[in-house]
Amino acid sequence: MSASVIFTSGDSSGYKNGLIIGLVKVANKIKNQAKGLTPVDTGLLRSSIDSGEIDPITAYVGTNTKYAPHVEFGTKNQAAQPFLRPAVYVVNNPGTGKLVADALNLEMRKTLRNKKKRVL
Repeated sequence: MSASVIFTSGDSSGYKNGLIIGLVKVANKIKNQAKGLTPVDTGLLRSSIDSGEIDPITAYVGTNTKYAPHVEFGTKNQAAQPFLRPAVYVVNNPGTGKLVADALNLEMRKTLRNKKKRVL
């Protein structure tokens, strides 16, 4: 069992490049925040936190360590030490939407420029 956060644009109809660029930027911000919040014993959990693209409209943040859910949610004998969920809450602010919107806007402009070049 691993711990992951999956982000998806929910829109597969257009401008996938801009969406994924924006989503990956947000995922990277969450990854960096989560690494700062991760409790450290050996450093394995912190170093295993990764982010990236799953497909053209989905990005992820997560870890493949088997004990990550036990740290995040706690156990009967161990108090929770959340690191992924708080990272999402910290990064989820008005600036987050702007990252995606800026990347989408840039890719839309590139697409329009390329279409104009093909027409001329």
